[in-house]
Amino acid sequence: IEFGIVDKNQQVYLSALVLLSSTLAQTERAPTNHISRIVSQLLQKLSDSSRKVVEGSEIALLSLANFECVDLSQIVNSSLRKIKSKESKGGRAVKARLEWLDKLAVETHSQAMDVPWSRLLEFAKASRAFDHKDAAVRDAAKSLAITLSVIHGESVLQSLKSWPVSLRVCDGLISRHLELTKCK
Repeated sequence: IEFGIVDKNQQVYLSALVLLSSTLAQTERAPTNHISRIVSQLLQKLSDSSRKVVEGSEIALLSLANFECVDLSQIVNSSLRKIKSKESKGGRAVKARLEWLDKLAVETHSQAMDVPWSRLLEFAKASRAFDHKDAAVRDAAKSLAITLSVIHGESVLQSLKSWPVSLRVCDGLISRHLELTKCK
C-alpha cells in the first residue's frame, strides 16, 4: 500500500487508496509506523498539481481521521510538522496544508481535544502564513482562523493580537467572525 501511495501513476495511487481504505475497515488497530508514513505521503500529495491526486489525498486523510482504528492525534501531529523551507517559499505546500487543517478542524470539531486550535494557529504562525508573499496563503490562514473561531469562540482571534499579525488583519478577522456567528 505504501509503495502505491507514493506512485506517480494516478491509477496505481488511487487503487492504493481504495486498498488502504478497505484494509483499515477490517482492522481493529492500525500499525502506527505504517500509518505515519502513509499520512506523510498523503500530506505531500495535497500540493500536487493534479486536482484528482489532491482530492484523493484529502478523501484518504479524512477517511483515516474518521477510522476508529487510527489515532486522530497521529494525523494531527503529522499535519503540523514543519514544511521544508524550500517548499514553503513558493506557497503551494503551505496553502495546501492550511486548507487541509481547515477541513480537518471542521470534520473533527466534535473531537476538539484531539485537534487543539492553538497548535493549528501555531503552524500558521511558524509558516509565516499571515504575512506570506502569496495572497492565497494569507487567505488560507485567515480562513483557518475564522473556522477555528466559529468552532471555539472569539478567543481564537484574540490570541492573534499578541502575534506579529497586523492589527488591521486581526480586526478584519474579528469582524468576519462576528458576521458569521450572528447568523447562528
